[in-house]
Amino acid sequence: MRKTVAIMMLVLMFVTPAFAEALDLHAMTTDELLALRNQINGILAERMASDADAIYKGRYTVGKDIKAGRYVLLFDRIADGCTYGELTIYQNQKARDNGKCTVEYLLPNVECYLDLSDGMIIEINYASGTLTGISAASWAP
Repeated sequence: MRKTVAIMMLVLMFVTPAFAEALDLHAMTTDELLALRNQINGILAERMASDADAIYKGRYTVGKDIKAGRYVLLFDRIADGCTYGELTIYQNQKARDNGKCTVEYLLPNVECYLDLSDGMIIEINYASGTLTGISAASWAP
């Protein structure tokens, strides 16, 4: 009985890939290709929209790489072997050259509120996550 089940499993493992169809783009009509392209573009647009607030390890200059404004930073991916992400904030390039900065060590999934002005430089190490803009209330300056 066990041999029969084992043989059937082996046969199924080798036969199943034979039923899988390869996508033959050359055999498709123009209308089918356009429909497929529209479907792919839709999926890509959804993925890129969900990644719109993503921020990764690196250096960013406010006014050049990031618009000035108020933000919430949330690290949701921490580098292997690390327990926190590192955020370094410089008021401008001169402060960076002189080593004058503020360093924040952020735990994963803990929000950090930032008020960024043109010329500021932020550096992110050991983490990536999202930087989401906060719209000011109508009564706020």
